[in-house]
Amino acid sequence: MCYLKGMENKEIRDLQNNGYFVGIIDGAKCVDLRSSIAHIASAFKFPDYYGENLDAFDECINDLEWLTESNYAIVIENSNLLMVEDTKDNKLYLINLLDDVSSEWSGASNNKIDDPSKRKADFKVIYN
Repeated sequence: MCYLKGMENKEIRDLQNNGYFVGIIDGAKCVDLRSSIAHIASAFKFPDYYGENLDAFDECINDLEWLTESNYAIVIENSNLLMVEDTKDNKLYLINLLDDVSSEWSGASNNKIDDPSKRKADFKVIYN
């Protein structure tokens, strides 16, 4: 998990130039868990078959095969406003979920025999 306050557009472009897909969401618009996962799904261009529930979210965010970039970053602008209308437990759930996603991508095997559907990648979570 990363925390970079005041990330500039140049830093975002640098990530993109280095093979990252960068999904940017506005924490002020992510007032609860439901709206947060909806905005993340939109930012990461989830496919039409996405089921708009937590299980489907977990499946899609750990797949991302429709994106051509080899690494991923989510930038949460106005992160201090993230999920202000939801419970502290739900906010912690989302933060832990994103941290787990980051760990799962970085811990994946590039050995196609171990898991042919997943490759190792960097997944940065940036609270801005």
